[in-house]
Parts: sequence; C-alpha cells; structure tokens
Amino acid sequence: MSLTTKRASSPVKQFLEWKGAHGEGRIQSWDKEKEENIRHKSFQFIPFDTLYSVRGYSTAKNTGIRANEVKNVQNEDLDVYYGFKSRTPVVSGKWKDIKDTVRGCGGKFAICVYGIGKLHNGETGTICLVLSGSGSGAWFDLQKSAGGQLEGKLVTWDGSTNEGQQGSTKYDIPVLKASEPSDEELEKAKEADKEFQSYLRSQKQDQIQEQRSTAIPEGDNLPRKEKDELDESDDIPF
Repeated sequence: MSLTTKRASSPVKQFLEWKGAHGEGRIQSWDKEKEENIRHKSFQFIPFDTLYSVRGYSTAKNTGIRANEVKNVQNEDLDVYYGFKSRTPVVSGKWKDIKDTVRGCGGKFAICVYGIGKLHNGETGTICLVLSGSGSGAWFDLQKSAGGQLEGKLVTWDGSTNEGQQGSTKYDIPVLKASEPSDEELEKAKEADKEFQSYLRSQKQDQIQEQRSTAIPEGDNLPRKEKDELDESDDIPF
C-alpha cells in the first residue's frame, strides 16, 4: 500500500444470502442496527457483475468457510479459509482440483452476484447476493433460460420455492424470474457497475502490491454466519 494512497472502500452497502433449508427457503441479510438477520419475503435487483467463491460452515472447526472471489474458476485460483481472521488457506487451486477437499471441509461453490437493489432503509444501493447450494443451481438455470446473461436484467424472487431432493435430504429451490428493467433503472445499474469495477481494479492492485489474496467481503452488513442448514444441492455446470 502506497504511503499516499488509501485503500478503496467497498461500494457494497448490503450483503444477502440464500438459505435453502426444506420448508424455510429464504433470502436473508444482516441488519447491523437491529443486530439480527432479516428474512426477505420477496426480492428484486438488477445484477451488473458476477464473481465466484466458496462459502460454508465447518462443524469440526465450528466456524464459517470463505474464499476470495474470482471472475473465472477455470483460470483463477480460489484460496479457501476457515473463518475471517485466518490468513493461511486450507486449500488453494482451481475449483475442479479442490472441490472435493472443499466439500469435505463443509464448503460449497458460491455465486456472488453484485447489483443494485433496495437497502434496509428503503434507498437504492449496491448489494451482493450470495447463492450457494440450491440457490446456485437456480441461478444457472435462470441464466440459461435468459440466453446466458443476467447482467442488466431485472431478477425477481416472489417468495415461491420448489422442492428438491438429494438422497434423503430435501431442500427448497428459489423460483427466480428475469425481465427487462426500465431505462432509468438500467442506467443506475451501469453507473453502479462503473464504481464497482473501479473498486475491483484497486483491490487487484493492492493484492499485487501485498502479494496476497484478500478479495473477500468486507463491512458491517455481512450476514452473520450460522451453522449451515441442510441443503445438499451443489449442482453447478463445472
């Protein structure tokens, strides 16, 4: 880090995540003022970028599992950690090479979708929706039906779910829909994306200077990690 250059602050104002426990499928976020997880009965946003990572929970270590976020899991390494304080990866490498180890630790492939949506205070801002388990499968299915790209679409979840099952484990799958946003909404998403891409470039430069990977979510609005509920789906196309 340069003496005269400050580390850029993340433009993300709110993090949300999909929880797919059977009969309790929901999108939730952390409200730092109320100090509680907020369950969203419905949700919509306009995604402008998608990164890939790992999320999960280790029952053996009694802590969450996280990783850096990358654009391409086939060409970029994922560094997977226990908790938020550890700087020593449990495993590092391309997803296809480390996925069995990650799953054995309690981790899951995760999609981190950045976009604009409503915040807790009712204002519009940059958010990140983290999808793992059945949520990631639903996202890929929607992406395929939309012609391969969801950035710039209005993605909506009205609270409805379908039931999935793997072995004896049942879980909820979010029913996601995509439509066209208004021109005004799309312009706001483009402006937010410019700010976010500038942040990613600064993060990349910081990582090069420090020679370590630290591109992980930051801020007080992160969902508080609970012990993972049963959602065994990890249906991804690679």
